[in-house]
Amino acid sequence: MFDLKILKGTIVHPRGRYQADVGISDGKIVAIADDLSTAEASKSLMVEGQYVLPGCIDSHMHLWEPGFVAAPDFADGTRTAAAGGVTTIIDHPLTIPEVLNADVFEQKKLLGERSSYVDFALHGGVGEDNLAELQPLWEAGCTAFKIFMSDSGSKVCALDSGKMLDAFRTIGAFGGTVILHAESNPMLAYNREQLLRQGRKDYMAFVDWRPPEVEIEAIRRALYLLKGTGARAGFLHTTVPEGVEAVMKEHRHGMDVWVETCPHNLYLTTGHLQQKGPWVTFAPPVRDPEQVEKLWSQLRNGMIATMGSDHGPIERQLKEAGLENIWDGLFGIPEAETMVPLMLNAVAKGWIRLEQVVSILAENPARIYGLYPRKGSIQVGSDADFTIVDLSESYRLHAAKMYTTCGWIPYEDWEITGKVLHTIVRGNVLVEDGRVTGQPGYGKFIRRGVQYPL
Repeated sequence: MFDLKILKGTIVHPRGRYQADVGISDGKIVAIADDLSTAEASKSLMVEGQYVLPGCIDSHMHLWEPGFVAAPDFADGTRTAAAGGVTTIIDHPLTIPEVLNADVFEQKKLLGERSSYVDFALHGGVGEDNLAELQPLWEAGCTAFKIFMSDSGSKVCALDSGKMLDAFRTIGAFGGTVILHAESNPMLAYNREQLLRQGRKDYMAFVDWRPPEVEIEAIRRALYLLKGTGARAGFLHTTVPEGVEAVMKEHRHGMDVWVETCPHNLYLTTGHLQQKGPWVTFAPPVRDPEQVEKLWSQLRNGMIATMGSDHGPIERQLKEAGLENIWDGLFGIPEAETMVPLMLNAVAKGWIRLEQVVSILAENPARIYGLYPRKGSIQVGSDADFTIVDLSESYRLHAAKMYTTCGWIPYEDWEITGKVLHTIVRGNVLVEDGRVTGQPGYGKFIRRGVQYPL
């Protein structure tokens, strides 16, 4: 007898799709068959005409519990993620205290287990003086080490080239993984000084502060320093096609490096910044439409391995502070609830294939961060995590109808096609027909396992 049966759905994996039923017991997939309709089960979910994806993974979330900014915690952030079809999240180390040692890592794990709706893993961070703490963090199960090349406003601070090289060598010595925020801090400091001297406070000053060159220089410098260190590395929220090309050139030459981008890097442009100002500020920033179209092309061509939301919701009043002076607004946007729907919309529009969505949002992040095959795959023995979607339903996005508590989204009143209907974690239906039915505290910490090269 199964705990749950999923019947008549179309299962999608990176290499194709097929119709099958799935049987689940004790949180695991125990059967995949043509017809399980007559098998006994405590609950059945009929999903004929719908697509059954491996549970989507958001490997780039900022839950900010405890502290950092007055914003979401594990409960709020993971409920939002579940509503958006995400079954596992990986939280970044920007908390107070920052996740710079194994003791804080263990404390944060307990916070997550207390209130998370979905399963979670944790990234650690690299600061000015915690090199000796990195291997204990790795042994505690962290998935990667975040390195900022620009000021983060925290102790996970901007590293100069010498300290970054030391970090790469230290992490490479025990086979660890680095994730990089690649923007050149010296260039940013110089640009800001010049713009302030000119009296610039208009919305476009934000992209003039962080132009493509800032990102390209940092990516190329990091790639040079990584060579020979043994560290594997991901370049996060990449916005510049030239940066993607630089990483993939090294990847083809044998370096274990890859690129992540985000939905807002693909959907928002400088035109939106001119209209919306602080509501669409994040780092790296929006790019011009030509660059965004090139980024879409690179995604279609398999040059971008993963996607993360970079979910960092900011309270409305902290955004509104930038309406008159762009420097006064805090940057960051809510994205966990819209990431999967926006990618489904891209499928419905014919911009990418559904199999590619499974690659970038399930299998690839699971393999990279040591969660595979427990996560990111529909196979017997894997966790029974599923994102079940309808590709035909069109609707409008409204913050008032969403679970995010910050009260706004950058896509207000956008019409999209493709909807998350059910989110299932370890056989438990957390979202049914678009409504969150799960409870805080259900989510479990997932310890890193084997990390696979792409």
